Amino acid sequence: MITEQNTIEWGPSDFPKEIVEHSEPDFVTNPFPFEIVSKDLQCFAREVHRVTGAPLELVVGTCHSVISAAIALGAQIRNAYKGNNGLAILQHIFALESGSGKSTLLNLVRKPFDVWQAEKEQHFTASELPKLLVEREILQQELKFKTKSTKEDREVDFEDARRIQEKLSDLERQLSQPQYTTEDCTLSAMAHLLAQNGKTGQEAVFGVSPDARPAIRTIMGAWNKKGNVEDSILVKGYSGDPHQQDRRGQNGTCRIHKACVNLLFFIQPDVLREILANTEMMHSGFIQRVMFSEIVWPISHYSHPAPIAEGPQKWWDDTINRILKTYRVMETPVFFEYEGKARELIISYHDQIVDEIKSGVYSDIQSHAVRWHEWASRLALVSAILRREKDEPNLVDEKDAEVGVALAKYYAGEKLVLLDQSRELEKSELRQKLSNLLKESSAGLTRREIQRKLHHPSAKAIENALEMIPEVKSVSYEQPGGGWATTRYFWAHRN
Repeated sequence: MITEQNTIEWGPSDFPKEIVEHSEPDFVTNPFPFEIVSKDLQCFAREVHRVTGAPLELVVGTCHSVISAAIALGAQIRNAYKGNNGLAILQHIFALESGSGKSTLLNLVRKPFDVWQAEKEQHFTASELPKLLVEREILQQELKFKTKSTKEDREVDFEDARRIQEKLSDLERQLSQPQYTTEDCTLSAMAHLLAQNGKTGQEAVFGVSPDARPAIRTIMGAWNKKGNVEDSILVKGYSGDPHQQDRRGQNGTCRIHKACVNLLFFIQPDVLREILANTEMMHSGFIQRVMFSEIVWPISHYSHPAPIAEGPQKWWDDTINRILKTYRVMETPVFFEYEGKARELIISYHDQIVDEIKSGVYSDIQSHAVRWHEWASRLALVSAILRREKDEPNLVDEKDAEVGVALAKYYAGEKLVLLDQSRELEKSELRQKLSNLLKESSAGLTRREIQRKLHHPSAKAIENALEMIPEVKSVSYEQPGGGWATTRYFWAHRN
């Protein structure tokens, strides 16, 4: 956690000239790279920290989430990875104690997004809705005329009536105004919401909550008869994938071509422990994509600080408005390109992760680790859009890539801390299963046979676990006629 004691002098631009003394806890193993983010964002974050007391890493993470939601699907990096375009969608979960001031922080940072949403709702109610209601009335009268039998037994034009009914059905869906944020809804309700938003713009929504306990419980299956985890729309909404839903009831059938779900959830530490203890949720796909961080927000005396200074507040409001109007309302995305060494930096980070997975460092959490370079790419795009001035080329440069990689490494470190407990438990359980299995097999077993019997997805994790059991011995046999050698594992100590 980063805390600061600030003495601020105001310059002509009304931005603070920082005279800052940094203080870090004695044993910080994963310091937040605050100095690498843009100077303007540093300015605003320091002001929010001064007023609310919120740790800088929490302020910056909250800001990045709001920026990401303001972009949604409106900006992408062309051919970022394996032929796919890079997105700016971020999903954050921050865990911190109740009563620390989460709501105050969130309300300050999300305010320009909420103002924009209120303006869009007002415009819909005042301008769009009346026209839609008139059009519906006309279509209803037309349909009534087409299907009404007369005294002369006029034949009904069923094809014409069908076309009118389709227009009416489509119009009915447009009568619900777009909803750009949500706090807690079921999987089917969120899918319906995305489809509804797609009628007038992007199939996108910002899931944001200062207390996401109900939302997490919903994801964990609270409203599911079988209690199964329901996170598929969150997974697809992270990757921008299509989604199809065919159900009876209020939310019924809907088709989503490119789902976008940005998340900013604040939870309490006990909810975090529930997530980490839920095996299905830890392996379902959603948790692998989320950037987790457990935040320490020290309690302090109240000093009644002055409000956020006008300069930084205006910069933040103007920036979010610019991003919303440039990207959030776009039906066709603005494409960015990597410039210079930017792509090399992202690729280098990707290859570093691959090497560590192959070496066994992250073999047991491969599904988590393979997402980290993707975080770097997305955070780099957020950085590029944040600093971009009007009429500048759409480029993600080397500095943006450095920001992305540094932040991704920070969030990877945060997740590793949280995963350590469950990792050790899973390793211990795997070693116990291997021991029991080999004790029962006098002829020994190959690694493939072990993997099949245990239904375990990671061969490397099994090999690493076998090496950690002293009683396990291995013997390699040459295949008849040459080829790869076969290794069998035995339990060396038998009664």
